[in-house]
Amino acid sequence: YFAHNFPHEPLFAADENLGRSDAGLYGDIVEGLDDGIGRIVDELEATGQLDDTIIIVTSDNGPWFQGDAGDHRGRKGSISEGGQLVPFLVHWPAGLEGGRTVDTMAMGTDILPTLLDWTDLPAPTDRVLDGSSMAAVLEGGAGAVSDYYYYYAGKKLLAVSDGQYKYYAQQPYLYGVAGASFAAPFSKGPWLFDLEADPSEAYDVLATHPDVAEDLAAELERRIAETDENPRGWN
Repeated sequence: YFAHNFPHEPLFAADENLGRSDAGLYGDIVEGLDDGIGRIVDELEATGQLDDTIIIVTSDNGPWFQGDAGDHRGRKGSISEGGQLVPFLVHWPAGLEGGRTVDTMAMGTDILPTLLDWTDLPAPTDRVLDGSSMAAVLEGGAGAVSDYYYYYAGKKLLAVSDGQYKYYAQQPYLYGVAGASFAAPFSKGPWLFDLEADPSEAYDVLATHPDVAEDLAAELERRIAETDENPRGWN
């Protein structure tokens, strides 16, 4: 497990990387991050371990002040897609066909069950694992990892998705004005977004799909009740 602490505020790049990228200091840092991964790959290749080593590259959240969230609403700290969507790359020549893109929703908590599957290690029997294995989806490129995907802020569950629709419970929403030193809190929602038709989460479709909203709201409440009853997930 190797966790880069950059790119992160305050930004800092090694002298040899300054000015290396057209994306400014942020881009220079990403170039250095790429070099670090390359050194690991080179060592694995030199020692004959690369083909049968599972390499996963991902991140814990979307971009903060810098970086590109594309057309998605929100940034780091937000449960909107711009704060949640991250790169996810898997390299394992001995176990996976390369050069493919799998357009399926998954969560970071799905990594552990996936690695347990691929390494033939038993899952713990004394607790419930939050995630589901991605193995079948990554090997075949079709299907879904889970029935539902959960969006937390700390320990609080605020939204749930079935892979296409995403339901937000009513929650505080901060409205700020550029140049002002304060933001006003409002209670907004519930909302329902169709992530396939509207990945930027611009248009609430709860009124036109009340049945979907009802199902996802029920799953959100079920999950909250389950967690409240057994916070640590012990069996």
